[in-house]
Amino acid sequence: MSSFSRSRDWRHAHNYVAKRYMADSIGREVYFEDVRLQMDAKLWGEEFNRHNPPKKVQIFYNSAVFTRDIRMLRAS
Repeated sequence: MSSFSRSRDWRHAHNYVAKRYMADSIGREVYFEDVRLQMDAKLWGEEFNRHNPPKKVQIFYNSAVFTRDIRMLRAS
């Protein structure tokens, strides 16, 4: 489990992952392209799982969420 979690119990784990780019000067199209690529990876993962591998893969659904105040995304 992530070192950012306050609990070691999976029942209390959040079901999302937040991603923040290191550079501030990234255009909006980069965020949407990243979501498209990850959704392509999800489709390939589903195809892989159809062949009944010993260990299946799972990739989360993705979306881009924009906030007006970036400070709420920074770790305290």
